[in-house]
Amino acid sequence: HSFIHRARWLLFQIGVVTLNATRAIRARTEKGSNKIRTTMPPSKKKKTKKATTTTTTKKNSQKGGKKGAVENSESDDDEEEEDEEEDEDESDVDGEDDDDKFIDVEIEFVTPREEHFINLKSYLTSYCDGSQYNVSELVDMILKQDNVGSVIASRVSAEEEEDPLGVLTVVSLDKAKEFKCLAEIKAHIAKKAPKEEAKLVRDALNANKTGLILSERLVNVPQDVGGPLVKQLFDEIKWAVKDEKKKEFDFDQYILVSRCFLDTFRPPLSMDATSSGGKKNNNNKRKKDEKEEVTELVFPNLEDEIFYEESQWSFMWEAGGEDKPQEFEDSKPMRMCMLIDAKDVETICKEVQRMFLALSIENEEK
Repeated sequence: HSFIHRARWLLFQIGVVTLNATRAIRARTEKGSNKIRTTMPPSKKKKTKKATTTTTTKKNSQKGGKKGAVENSESDDDEEEEDEEEDEDESDVDGEDDDDKFIDVEIEFVTPREEHFINLKSYLTSYCDGSQYNVSELVDMILKQDNVGSVIASRVSAEEEEDPLGVLTVVSLDKAKEFKCLAEIKAHIAKKAPKEEAKLVRDALNANKTGLILSERLVNVPQDVGGPLVKQLFDEIKWAVKDEKKKEFDFDQYILVSRCFLDTFRPPLSMDATSSGGKKNNNNKRKKDEKEEVTELVFPNLEDEIFYEESQWSFMWEAGGEDKPQEFEDSKPMRMCMLIDAKDVETICKEVQRMFLALSIENEEK
């Protein structure tokens, strides 16, 4: 299995390189075709009855979903089928026979199209934490940028329609005078900035060459789409400026407002604290350790961690306006605003690719 996984990864990398070599000379009339096509590895396959969700912290923790219910049937034949399904679901809970419920799902990066409007609007509605803003206008902007930006879509088979799962794109904040939605987003971010950084944030928002990166997707999208997705975005920006003379994408810096969570937990007790010694000092140490809590910053989109580490500045606020995913029901939802210098984009892309390659190798070894 390890050999097959490594072969798949190498073939995927070769495909990406081939795509990058031909993309610059590809006619723009072909927009709407697949940009990058990747297949979920076995460890990331999507189940028919039990959703598999992957989230990663700096410790690469993973959490799963819950199984669905099985409906009852009146006929004897249906009852037999029902019993079989219940047995399968019980196997899911026990962690057995999962292979029978895995289906191959292809993840495609496609050009935003009109039929994606409703899905993209639902993903971006809570971008301003429940505050009303012209989200329809923002989605229209995204759809009109057919040369920069991608919709993440899944497809089980060629006969089925694609299912939009998220979007990654960039818009110019210099258009805030023309588009009300951008003015509203700028005002929302500025309002959330700490007092000591308020001027710094306003200057970045009002600069002529600041791009707003919009990155929203479902939490159960496989994490390994992040690598090629980030590379594709910045490659498209480069091509738009160099080949198509689109100066609106010639950015000096980027602002990214990322979803994140604060996960507070008690770490395992130390060996000293859990020892069976009857001395008072050991008991006191145990009580002290039991009260200590650790808070970790968790990014559902794993690549955002690299953006955060390479950012010029960042600040957080408590998010609102959206239901917490089941995987983060015990965590505090936050928004992280960060400024990225365009000069650091190449480093970020390399670090993102290196991170996902390391995770792929680690998953193969498990």
